[in-house]
Amino acid sequence: MGKKRSSEDVDESKKHAKKGKVSETAEFNGTVFKAMLMEPTKAMKGLETFITTARKLPCPDLYDVVEGYIKISMECSEIFKLLEGDKQMESEMMVIFQSLEMILLRTASDLSHFSMVGSTIVKKVVSSYMKLIQTSLNSENHRFVRQCLSFLSAMVSQGADTAREVFSHFHFTKGLSALAKRKDRMGRPDVRMAYTQFALSFLVSGDNATIGQLLEMKDFLPDILSSGLMEDRISTVNLILSTLETKVVQRQAISKTQKVRFFTPFLLAQIASLYGWNGIVDASTDDSKMAENAEEAGKMVVRKLVHNFLLNLCCSRKHGISFHDPSFGTAGRAGNIVLLQFVVGLKQATEDDLVSDLMANILRVSPDILGRFFKETQYSFTPRLKSAWTDSVTLLKKIYESQPEVSMAFQTREVVPLPRLLSMVLVTSLPPVCNKAFFTQGINFANAVVQHTTLSLMSFLLKRAQRNMELCLDRSVWLASDLYTPATMEDFTQQYREALGKVLPDMTSIVSKWQSLSKKEKGGKEGKKEGDVKENATKVEQPAPSGPDSPEVILLKALILQVICLYQKVVPHLVSQSKFDFSKLLKGIVSEKGMREEVPPVLQHQILQLALDLPASKFSWFKVQDHVETGSGEKNVFFLLLKMFVSSNNGHLKLSTRKLVVKVLKDSGVFEYTWSELELWLNHLDGLQPDQQDTVIHFLERVLMSLVCNPYTYTDKVASLVQEAAYLQANLSGQDGDTASIPISHIDDVMDMVDVIMEGSEGETEELGPALSDDLILQSFPFSAVVPAVLEARNKLPATYRTENGVVYDYMATVLCDVLHCQRDPLPLSLALLQYDKELNSSEDPGPPHHSVIHLHHYYTTWLPQQAREHLFQSSESPSHVSPSPVTFTGLLKTAYTQGPSALLEASFRQRLEKSLVTMEMAEYPVAAKQILLYIKTTVDNFSTLSKTTGLLVLNVLMGVLQGLVSRLQSPQEPTEETEAEPMVEGETEPMVEGETEPMVADRKAAETADTMAVDPKVAAETEPIAMDQDTAKAAEPKAVDLLNGSDLFLEFNPSSEAEDDDHSLVVLSVLSSILKHPCIEQWFLSLELSSVPPTSLNPVRLKLLCAQMSDCILGLLQTSASVLRPLDSLDILSPYLEAVSRALLRELGDTGERRETDKESRPVRAFMALHVYMEPSLLQELVSSLLLLPKETLITPGEGDGEGEKSSRAAELSVYGRTALQVLTETSSTNTSSSGSPVLLLSQDYLQGLATLLLSCSSPSLETFLLQALRTQPGNAKLLHTDVLLHCLQGPLTAATQALGVALLQNSSTHRLCFEVWCLQPQHLEKLTDQTETFLPLVNSYLQTAAREDPARPKEVQTAVLKALKKALFPRLSLSVLGQETGEALEVVEVVEALSSLIRLAAKVKDIRELVTSLPAALQKRDGFERWELVDPISAVLSVCPEELEVWRMSVLSAALRWLSSSYSHNRDQDTAPLTQEDSILNRLTVLLTFPEDITAAGWNSFVKAGLKCRYRDPNFLSTLNRMLDLMYGGSEGSKDLVPLPTIHMMASSHSLFLPIMLGDEEDLSGNTQVKEALVSLLLSLVKRSPAVCNSSHFVVLLGGYGATLSTTDQKLFLLLQEYERNGISLVDFQCMLWGPAAVEHHKARRSLGASLWQQPSSEDLLALLSPDTMINTITHFPLQRRIILQEGKELIFKDEEVKDLGSVYDPCFLLPLFSAMLQPESVIDCLKFVSSHGLGVTMVSLSSYDPKLRAAAYQVLASYLHHLEAARFREKRQLLYLLNMVKNGIRQQNLRMPFLLTTYITKVAQQMLKPEDHMYVVVNRFLLSHQCLDFRRVPEFFKLFYSCDMEHKVEREWILSVLEEGLTDRHCYELLDQQGIFQTLLGFCCSPLCDQHTRVQTQPHTRARARKDVAADTVDQ
Repeated sequence: MGKKRSSEDVDESKKHAKKGKVSETAEFNGTVFKAMLMEPTKAMKGLETFITTARKLPCPDLYDVVEGYIKISMECSEIFKLLEGDKQMESEMMVIFQSLEMILLRTASDLSHFSMVGSTIVKKVVSSYMKLIQTSLNSENHRFVRQCLSFLSAMVSQGADTAREVFSHFHFTKGLSALAKRKDRMGRPDVRMAYTQFALSFLVSGDNATIGQLLEMKDFLPDILSSGLMEDRISTVNLILSTLETKVVQRQAISKTQKVRFFTPFLLAQIASLYGWNGIVDASTDDSKMAENAEEAGKMVVRKLVHNFLLNLCCSRKHGISFHDPSFGTAGRAGNIVLLQFVVGLKQATEDDLVSDLMANILRVSPDILGRFFKETQYSFTPRLKSAWTDSVTLLKKIYESQPEVSMAFQTREVVPLPRLLSMVLVTSLPPVCNKAFFTQGINFANAVVQHTTLSLMSFLLKRAQRNMELCLDRSVWLASDLYTPATMEDFTQQYREALGKVLPDMTSIVSKWQSLSKKEKGGKEGKKEGDVKENATKVEQPAPSGPDSPEVILLKALILQVICLYQKVVPHLVSQSKFDFSKLLKGIVSEKGMREEVPPVLQHQILQLALDLPASKFSWFKVQDHVETGSGEKNVFFLLLKMFVSSNNGHLKLSTRKLVVKVLKDSGVFEYTWSELELWLNHLDGLQPDQQDTVIHFLERVLMSLVCNPYTYTDKVASLVQEAAYLQANLSGQDGDTASIPISHIDDVMDMVDVIMEGSEGETEELGPALSDDLILQSFPFSAVVPAVLEARNKLPATYRTENGVVYDYMATVLCDVLHCQRDPLPLSLALLQYDKELNSSEDPGPPHHSVIHLHHYYTTWLPQQAREHLFQSSESPSHVSPSPVTFTGLLKTAYTQGPSALLEASFRQRLEKSLVTMEMAEYPVAAKQILLYIKTTVDNFSTLSKTTGLLVLNVLMGVLQGLVSRLQSPQEPTEETEAEPMVEGETEPMVEGETEPMVADRKAAETADTMAVDPKVAAETEPIAMDQDTAKAAEPKAVDLLNGSDLFLEFNPSSEAEDDDHSLVVLSVLSSILKHPCIEQWFLSLELSSVPPTSLNPVRLKLLCAQMSDCILGLLQTSASVLRPLDSLDILSPYLEAVSRALLRELGDTGERRETDKESRPVRAFMALHVYMEPSLLQELVSSLLLLPKETLITPGEGDGEGEKSSRAAELSVYGRTALQVLTETSSTNTSSSGSPVLLLSQDYLQGLATLLLSCSSPSLETFLLQALRTQPGNAKLLHTDVLLHCLQGPLTAATQALGVALLQNSSTHRLCFEVWCLQPQHLEKLTDQTETFLPLVNSYLQTAAREDPARPKEVQTAVLKALKKALFPRLSLSVLGQETGEALEVVEVVEALSSLIRLAAKVKDIRELVTSLPAALQKRDGFERWELVDPISAVLSVCPEELEVWRMSVLSAALRWLSSSYSHNRDQDTAPLTQEDSILNRLTVLLTFPEDITAAGWNSFVKAGLKCRYRDPNFLSTLNRMLDLMYGGSEGSKDLVPLPTIHMMASSHSLFLPIMLGDEEDLSGNTQVKEALVSLLLSLVKRSPAVCNSSHFVVLLGGYGATLSTTDQKLFLLLQEYERNGISLVDFQCMLWGPAAVEHHKARRSLGASLWQQPSSEDLLALLSPDTMINTITHFPLQRRIILQEGKELIFKDEEVKDLGSVYDPCFLLPLFSAMLQPESVIDCLKFVSSHGLGVTMVSLSSYDPKLRAAAYQVLASYLHHLEAARFREKRQLLYLLNMVKNGIRQQNLRMPFLLTTYITKVAQQMLKPEDHMYVVVNRFLLSHQCLDFRRVPEFFKLFYSCDMEHKVEREWILSVLEEGLTDRHCYELLDQQGIFQTLLGFCCSPLCDQHTRVQTQPHTRARARKDVAADTVDQ
C-alpha cells in the first residue's frame, strides 16, 4: 500500500506540473473552467487545473477562479452534472469532491458573502448524493475515503444550518467506528485524521442543538477518543482537546448533565491515558533545549495539554462536571459518581506528579467523594516497609494539603447540627484510613523511615485540626455570626478534641518512642539492621545509625517533640492524663557544661517550645536528675536550663530559653509581681564573658534554688525592709510610726493575697483588703525576694571568691545597681543593701571586701538619710582599681551624677551623652528612663542643699535628657558600624566598677545571624523591656509563641517586621507610662497653681522657683510625649495632666482675688494652648466656655488713648484670654471641618454674644473671620448675634470679611434686616449708599432677596419706605449700568442685574421702567448680555397691568431671543464649547413667548431653523423646542410659503452628517446622546405626520438599525414612526427584512454587496439570536400588562410604567408577537428548542395575562403556530414541552381567556425547567405534570406541597415556589388568587415561626407587605 500510494503521489505531481504549463500559456478563469466542464473530454482536466489554482488562492497576483466561477454558476450545476451516471470511478469522484471542497472552504472563509453558494452546494449534496458519499466511506482506497471525509468536513463548516442538515441526513452506523482505527504508522495524513476532523467540525460549526445531539451519540466521538489516542500525532491530540474544551466544556449552552453523560469514567480514563502518550511528534517547541530531544519535548507538551484539559473539566464548577455537595458527602447522596469512579481508576497517582496533582485538585473541588475514595481505592495504607506504602502516604498528604486549611463547612449559610458539622469538618481534616491502629503501628514499627512518615503525617493532621480549632475559638467571628454562638463553638471544639483523641495514640506511646530512641543513642555504635525500602520489596541490610549524631534519630526526636506540642494545643486531655515527667526529655540535649554542640538547633528549639507550651506541673524543674554523660554528680533541670540559656549561640533559641526561665520562676509564685526584675539578672548574665558565666550560673542557681524552696523567709525580709523604710521616712517627716505611709496591715493583706493566688484561689481578693492597685504593688514589692537571697549568699561566699571568682561580685553589683535605678523610692533597697553590708563588714573574714561591693556601697549611700548613713568600708580598704571610662548612656549618666552637679553641667558631658543615646538599643530605654527619673526625684528632694542656680540648672539638664530620650523613642536608629566596632579589649577580665550597667561583652547579633536555625519558628523577636513598675511588667510579659506553624522543620527563619513594630510599640508605651505615672512628674506639674505642692521644707522663694522650673520642663515633656502617643492611640496616659491643666486654668479664671495681668501668658494658659488639641471635647467645651464668659475688661486690653471714646475702643486689642479662646476656637473648627464636618465645640448664645462684644470692642480680623465661618457652618447662629454687629459692619470700613459677615446676617436673621431698614431710612446713610454703591451692593442684594419673605416681626410700612428710598437712590444708576450707558466706574453686571431685578419686582411701576422697555431689547440681542435676560420676567410682571405695552414687549423680546440664538449658533459652531446653559434658557423662553405664527418673521424663523440644525444638531433641547414650535408655525398645513418647507426640514435633519451616528450608535457609544436620539426621533415623527410625502422605503434601514425593540421612549417613538410609514403605503413586507438594531444594518450591507440573486432571507435562528436573554427574562418578570397592540385615538401614545425603573430593559410585545407570528408560519423552519431557550415561549405565555384582548389573541395565535411546529420537531425535551402545552390548552375553557400573571409565570418557569434535567426541580415539576391532565387556573400549582416539602432539598423547592410568587404577584387578580388559597396567612404564620430562616423571611416580606396594602383583605392581616 505504501508503494502504491507513493506512485500515485508521483503521478499526481506530474499532472500538476503539466497543469502548471497549461496555466502559464492561457489564462484560467471562471468562464474557461465552466466551458471545460461542459466538454466531457476536458472536464477532468479542468477540475484538476481548478484544484491546483484554488490551492494557491487567495493570492493578490493570481486571478480568483473560485470567485469567478461561482459568480456565473451559483449552483455549480456543471460540477454536479459530472456525478450523474450509473457508475463513477473513485478517481473521478475524488477530483469532483475535492473541487467542491475547494469552493466550500472559500465560501466559509474569505468569500463568506457567497455563503449562499455554499449552502446551495450542501443542500444539493445532502438531497442527492449523501448515499453515494456514505457508501464511498467503505472503500479500501485510503485517499478516497480521506477525501470524502474532508468534503464532509467542508460541508459542515459552512455554518450551523448546514451542520444541522448534514447531521440529520448522515447515517451514523457502527461501521463508522472502523474509520477511527485506519491509521498510518508513518505519521502521514490518514483516514483517522480526516474522520477526527469530520467529527470535530460539528463541534466547531454546529449550534447548541446539534452539539447536544452529537454528545448524546455513544458511538461517534467516544470511538475516536477510545481508539488510538495514545499513538496520535501531537497536532491531532491538540486539536481534539482544544476543540472539546472550547466547544463542549466551556460552552454555557451545554448543560452540566449533558457533559456528565458524555464524559463517562471510561472516556475520562482514555483521555487520562495521554499522560503516558507515545505518539508521533509533528510539532516543534520554541525551547531550544527541548528541540534537542524532540520526543521528550513532545511528551511534555501532550502531558500539559491533557492536564490542563482535565483540570478544567473535572475541577471547574462553572464549566466542568463537578457538582457542589454542601453536606460534604455526609448526607448519603450519590454525588459526583463519575468523578469518583474516574479518580479511583487513576493507578499512576503515586508515580506521576501530574496525575497526583489532578487527583488532589479533583478531591479538593469535590470533597464529598473523599471518604468513598479511600474506601474504594486500591492503595494500601497499612504501615509496612515498602516504597508503595510511603508513596501512598505521600499521596494522601498531598490530597489533604490541597484542601483548605480551615474547613469550608464553617461557611455554610444554614445551621447544621453539631454531630453532622463535626462529620463534615473531619472529612477534610482527618483521612478515614488514619485510625488509632494506623498511628500505633507506624510509631512502633522497627524502621526509622516508617516512624518518620507516621509522625510527620500526625504533625500535619494536628496542625490542620489546630487551625480549625483556632477559628472555632475566635469569639469575634462567632459574635458576628447568625448561625452559631461562641458557646456553641466551644462545645463543638470539645467534641472535636474528643473525636481526635479517639483516633490518636496516647501520650505514653509517644514518650516511649522518645525513650527508646534515647536508649539507642546510649548504645553507642550498636546498630540495628533495617531493610532498605525498595520498589521490588526485597530487603537489604542497612548500616545502623552512627551514634547520637544519626540524622534519623534527630529527625524523629524533633518530630516527637513537635507532635507533643501539638497534642497540648489540639488534644490537651491526652497530655493531662499522662503521668510522665517531661523534664527527662532534656537528657541528651543539654548537660551541666551547657548546650551540647552536637545537638542540632532543631532539637533545642523543639524542647524549648515544648516546655513553653506544656503546663509547668509536667516538669520537675528543681528536681535533681542523674546525668550519666558528665559523671559529675547530680544537677537539677533548672541549672541545665540556665546553661542552655547562656550557651546558645542562636538568638531565637536564646530568646525562647529566656522566656522559659522567666515562666518557670514566675510559675513558682515567688515572682508574681516582680518577675520583670528577672530580666535584669538574665540580661547581665548573658552579657558576661563565656569563661565567667559558669561561675555566676552556679551561684545564681543556688540562690534561686534556695529561694524557691524556702520563699517566705525572703519575702518576709522584703516586707520588713519596706516597713522599716516607711517608719524611717515617717520619723524624718515628724509623723508617728502608726501613721506611716505604708501601713503594716496593707503589707499583710498583700502577702495574704499572694498566698491565695499561689493556692489557686480566685475572686476572693476583694474580701481580704483593698484592691491591688499598681501604686500599692510598687510600694509593697519595690524589689523581688531574690535581692535579699543574693545578698545573703554573697555574704556567705568564701574569701577565695574575691580573687578567683570576682566576677560574681561584679555581676551582683551591676544588677543591683540597675535594680536600684528602677526604684521609685530607693530607700527600702538602700536599707537592704546597708543591712547586708553590715553583716558582711561584721563577718569574721579578715580580708577586705571586693571593690565592687565598696563602690556599690558608696553609690547607694546617696539615697540614705543622713541619720542612717554608716561608713562601713574605710577608704584605705578600697583597692587601687581604676574603672575604665564608661561609654554607655546609663554609665555616663551614673558617672556624672556621682561626680556631682558640676559634671552634669559640663558641655562635654552632654555631647558624650547624645552620642551614646544614638547607639543605645531599644531594650535599654526603660532602665535609662527610670535612672533619669530617680536622679530627678533625688535632685528635687535635695533641692534645699543646692544653690538656686545650680539646682535649677541640674533639673533643667536632667529633664532635657529625659525629653531627648522620649524624642529618640519616636524614631530610633540602628547603631552605626563605627559604634558596633568598639568592643571591649579581648582578654580583659577586669570587673565593672561601681556596678556600671554597660554590657560586659560586645553585641553578638552578627554571630547570631550567621548561625541559621534549622527550623521555621514563627516567633516574634521580642526585645523585653526591663522595668520594675507594673505597667512595664504587663508590657514585657513573655508570650507563648507558636513555633511550629511551618509545615517543614528545615526552613530558615525570617524575622517578622510586624512583630518588631509591635515590640517597639510595647517598649515605647512602657517607657512613657513609667515616666508619666511617676509621682515626681505627676505631683509637681502645676503644683503651685493648684496649691497641691508635695510636702517639702523649702522656703517660699525656692519652692516657687522649683515649681516653675518643674512645670515648664514637664510641659515640654508632655508635648513631646503626646506626639509619640497619638500614633499609638494611647493618649489616655495624658489624662491626669490634661485634667490638671483644666483645674489650674479654671482656678485661675475663677480667682476673685488679685487680678493678674491680662497681657502676659500664665503657666496654665500656656499649658492649655500647648495641650488643648489632645483634650476631650467635653473638657475643651468647659474651658472655652469659661474663657468666653469672662468679663469684658478681662478679655480686652485697653488702647493707648486716655478716653473711653471710639478711638480708644478701636485701638483696643484682645487680651491673653481673648486670644487664647479665639485661637482654640479657630484651630478646633478648622481641624473639625477638614476631618469630620461636625463641630466639636457647639457655640451657645453666650459664646456668640461674648465674641460679638469682643468684635465691637477691638479690631481683630481673625475674630471677624471666625464669626463668618461660624455663620456659614451654622446659619442659625445669626439670630443669636446682636444687631450692633451689623452696624459695626455698616459703619466701619467695609472689608471683604465685614461685607460677607453683613450678608450672612441679613440672609439669616429678620432682626438684622429690620436694623438694616432703619439704618437705610436715615438720610446720611442713604447718601452714603448712593456714593458708594459698588461697596454696599452685595448688602443691598442680600436684603432685596429676603425682603419679599413674610415676616410678622417687621412692619410693612417700614419695608415699603425702605424700598422706595432704595429705588430712588439706586434705580437710575443701575438702569444706566444695565443699558451700558454709565459714564463712571462700571459696576459688576451680575450684581447690578440682580439688584435691579429685585427693585423692579418689589417697588417699580410702569412709568419707572418705560426707558428700560424701550432700550433693553437692543441690549438683549447682544451675545455678551445674557445676564440682562433676568430682567425680562420682572418687567413682564410689571407690564401685566397694561396689555398693549405687554404685547409690544413680548414681540420685541421674542425677536431679540431669535436673534440672540441665531447669533450664538453662528458664533459658537462647536457645540462642545458653546454656552448651552444660556441657550437652553433662551429656548425655554422662546416656547413661552411664541403664541402666534405671525409673531416671528419668516426670515427670522428660517435663520433660526437653519442655524440650529447646522450647529446644534446634538442639542436635545433645541430639537425638542423646534418640534414644539412646528405645531404652531405650520398648524395643520404646510404653513406660510415664505417659511422653510417641512420636506426641506426633514431633508436637513435626515441628511445631516450626525444623523447616522446618532440613530445607529450603540447605547454605550451614545452616552449622553440618548436624549438627542429621542428628540430627533420625535422631530422626525412630527415631520412625517405633517408631511407624509417624505416617507421612503430607503429610510427603513436607518429606522430599523436604530430600533431596539424595547419599551424605551425612543424605541416606542421609532415604532410609531414605522407605523406611520405603514399608514402611508410603505410596508416592511416590501423591505423583506425583520431584523432590527445593528444586525439590520449589517444585513443591508450584505444585501447590497451580494445583489438580489445571492441575497439570503435571515433565518429564524438569526432573529432569535438578536434577543438578549437578560432582557427577555426582564420582559417576562416585568411584562407590560396594560400595553395595547393597537393604539386608541385620543389616548397617550407612549406607554409608561412607574413600577419598572428602566423600560429600556423590557422588550415591546407589540413588536415581538408579530415577529414570532411571522417566524412561525407553516412554511417556515424554526428551531423549537431555541425558541424556548431564548425565552420566546415565555414572553408569548405571559402575554396571555395582558389586559388587551387583541394582544392576547396575537399570543394565542403564536402559541398555536408553535404547537404545530413542535409536533413535527425532533429534540430531547420535545415530549415534556408538548405535554406542558397540552395541559395549558386543556385548562383553557373559554376563548381568548386572560390567565392570571401568576399562572403564566409558573408555566414560563416550568418550560425553562424542562431544559435543565440536572436540576432538582426537574423531577419535581415533571412528577406534578404527569399526574394532571390540565392546569387549574384558579390555584397556584402544588404551592403547599412545595412550601412544606419533606424532601432533603426542601429549601430548594420552597425557594422555587416563592420565586414564582415573587415574580408573578403583580395585579389584583393574583392577590385574590392567593387570598382564596390562604397563602398569605401561611406566609405570615411561617415568618413568625423559628423554622423560618433569614433568606426565606426576605423572600416572603414583599408578599406580606403588598398583601397588607390591599384593602379587600385587610381584615386578615394581624396588625
